[in-house]
Amino acid sequence: MSLVLLLRINAVLFAVFGVTFVLQPAEIAHFLTGTFPQTASALTDMRATYGGMTLGFAAFLGWAGFMRQAERAAGLALLLVLVGLAFGRVVGILIDGSLNVIITALLLSELLVGALMAAALKRTITIGSRGSSRSPRQQR
Repeated sequence: MSLVLLLRINAVLFAVFGVTFVLQPAEIAHFLTGTFPQTASALTDMRATYGGMTLGFAAFLGWAGFMRQAERAAGLALLLVLVGLAFGRVVGILIDGSLNVIITALLLSELLVGALMAAALKRTITIGSRGSSRSPRQQR
């Protein structure tokens, strides 16, 4: 799968997740964790952290998906975010015993998309090291 396509798909996915958390933080928190936030401050923090920050990252990925000079950096940023999420889930599973269907599905999706992103980044680096500093899209 191409780096640009992965960036654009993930921009949409992060945007949907962000909008959903901005608009319905209690419902999404309950779906993901089995519990509702207990205070208005918790809801506001969820809207900001899971909603707003995710929307900002989605905007960055979307922008980078149309800017050749930003593709690799955005791909690396996405890969690192996915690895960080997966790491946090694994730690939670080991320490908190939080393994359930939702956590497992999220972890597997982060690992799968991370592997696809790593492969796409490797292809762009391999192509770039064959004598051109341009991305595969620029070489066409």
